[in-house]
Amino acid sequence: MKTVNPKNVLNDLNKYKNMDFKDIDKDKMKDIDIIKINTKDSTENRILDFIKKNKNPYFIKVGNHLVKMTFNNSLDEPEEILSRVIKENYTNIGE
Repeated sequence: MKTVNPKNVLNDLNKYKNMDFKDIDKDKMKDIDIIKINTKDSTENRILDFIKKNKNPYFIKVGNHLVKMTFNNSLDEPEEILSRVIKENYTNIGE
């Protein structure tokens, strides 16, 4: 299993969450059509796979347009979900 520092991952997620369109180089983004996720994988693995392939889970490129995703605050925050996924799937968490 890959070793990661969860604080770094969560810091990156917070940075990505606070980015604006002007902060994103859309030419460096992968188009959503070429990001393939195995829909038969668990939710956790699909989340990890998407982040690995797209880096910033808050922005996607659709054709020639950037789309910023936001999440309903009445549900778990994405950081909480991702933190849980990371802790369940990676070793040396909390070190």
